[in-house]
Amino acid sequence: MKNAIVAFDQYERRGTFMHKQDGIMRLESRQDAEPILEFVKQRADMPDDRDFKYIGEIPKATLDQALIEGWADDTKAWRKWFAENPKFSAKWHRGTQS
Repeated sequence: MKNAIVAFDQYERRGTFMHKQDGIMRLESRQDAEPILEFVKQRADMPDDRDFKYIGEIPKATLDQALIEGWADDTKAWRKWFAENPKFSAKWHRGTQS
């Protein structure tokens, strides 16, 4: 079987693709992160609400991966993810480490 597009969400700019790898049918999500990164950059310059601190954005494809792999509720895993993907973090755009 060749690669096939299963779904495409224009709002999230995310596509789901089906392909066979090692004899196993796989679904893979890919998402255009540029609009998300632009939003984080703009939002980082805005003041925080008194009830919460804005830390950044997580692409839907990454959240789906975290849910499937079982680390969606693991704070340490999210800290590691933000450390590995700093452009999604508001503090990276603010130029701070707090």
